[in-house]
Amino acid sequence: MSLLISTLNSKQIAFDVSYIERIFLAVEMTPFPKSPDYIAGLINIHGEAVSVYDPRILLNLPRKELELNDHFILCRVYQKPMILWVDHVLLVIPKPKILTETKFQNLKNAPAGQSVFHEKDQLIFHYDLENLIPLEVLK
Repeated sequence: MSLLISTLNSKQIAFDVSYIERIFLAVEMTPFPKSPDYIAGLINIHGEAVSVYDPRILLNLPRKELELNDHFILCRVYQKPMILWVDHVLLVIPKPKILTETKFQNLKNAPAGQSVFHEKDQLIFHYDLENLIPLEVLK
């Protein structure tokens, strides 16, 4: 298994590439009224409205405005298309040995689990998309 490394607010994060269909530069989103705050908007992908998730909200990081050099990662989670909005996509690496795995079951709005590893003297936080993205939203 390989991991896609990207950045959010200068924090390096990783997702399993098995979920990822493609990566592209961010485009303007259509607002989605009455959606959870972690859904930044919708974009049209081949005639289908796909939700754009802001992982900053799910990970309790500061919000930011969309910038032209941001990236969207089209994923398929629970067999549903969704987009992750990240600052930059860096590289794909083989899955490394995990240093530690933590559980956040008692923290409000925190992911169900994450693992941490070193890559070239950087701490990288690996998130399982099936635990990060609320299932009820994707139904």
